[in-house]
Amino acid sequence: MGSDRRNFLVAAISGMGALITAALTLPAVVYLFPSLRKQAKWGGAQTAPRPRPAASDWVDAAAIASLPLGKPQEVVFRRRRADGWKVIDQKLSAWVVRPSEEEVYALSPACTHLGCAVSWSSERSHFLCPCHTSAFAIDGRVLSGPAPRALDRLPARVVNGRLQLGVAQPAES
Repeated sequence: MGSDRRNFLVAAISGMGALITAALTLPAVVYLFPSLRKQAKWGGAQTAPRPRPAASDWVDAAAIASLPLGKPQEVVFRRRRADGWKVIDQKLSAWVVRPSEEEVYALSPACTHLGCAVSWSSERSHFLCPCHTSAFAIDGRVLSGPAPRALDRLPARVVNGRLQLGVAQPAES
């Protein structure tokens, strides 16, 4: 009678161990082999992957009338960006120049050497990088290094009196 009880307890403990092992192993196997995931029906209805939110290429940045002629103005704007499944609301800036009433262009504030933020020097009439003394002309050209190329440009357009900016593009050397 004692050995029957012992055999029952050993079988019960072994059975519980097998159930626990299966409960831990099965999800890992399904995760590691995606082809099995499509066949698995025990998790409820299969859901289609969520579509990635598209970021608009153009964002509203400022009223064109608020930008002075012939002098760079730093403009701060917001852009939504999809990073994997996460949508990020970024706060960005650009240096906007209006050489004339009809013309406008925007420059990235990041130095092309190491990405430090450039600032406009009214006394010297050019952009200065505080980190490694690169200097850039009002149109973004390199005046002195170590910056390897001109400041990146952001496509700019005017729609209904509002400045819209696109995604930064590397400047043509």
